Amino acid sequence: MTPRPPFALIPWQQDFLRALLDLALEEAHGDISRAVFIFPHNRPKRYLSLLLREHPQVRRPLLMPGMHTVSSLFTLIAGRVAARPGWNAGLLDRVGLLLACVREESKDRDPSFLTGLTGLTEARGFFPWGVRLAALFEECFNQRRTPVAFLHV
Repeated sequence: MTPRPPFALIPWQQDFLRALLDLALEEAHGDISRAVFIFPHNRPKRYLSLLLREHPQVRRPLLMPGMHTVSSLFTLIAGRVAARPGWNAGLLDRVGLLLACVREESKDRDPSFLTGLTGLTEARGFFPWGVRLAALFEECFNQRRTPVAFLHV
């Protein structure tokens, strides 16, 4: 028996979900509950559920296979990796944290450190600048760049 390649190509002329279900039934030796499907969004999951109801080779009673979207799979994995889900700071939280950092950094410095930036340590004066700074840090994070001394910020 020759080993099956790690991937399968389904010709575009075939019904994709039906061919996928047939392939999964073959790989799982008829026990579809052992299969896990990962889709880019929820629509294929709904149609595959309908196909499972009508397919003649599916054993009854049916235990549904695992069906996930990519984002729900990452959520599931993150839930198992971390005991406590990470906190996602909103914009106001990020600006507040940046304000706390500026206050911490400026308390031991010469007052000329904030020359021309009157009210910067006040929340109302800091907010517009903090929003732009938070966006800059978010961009650095998305680009996987470590923030350094920025010129002309």
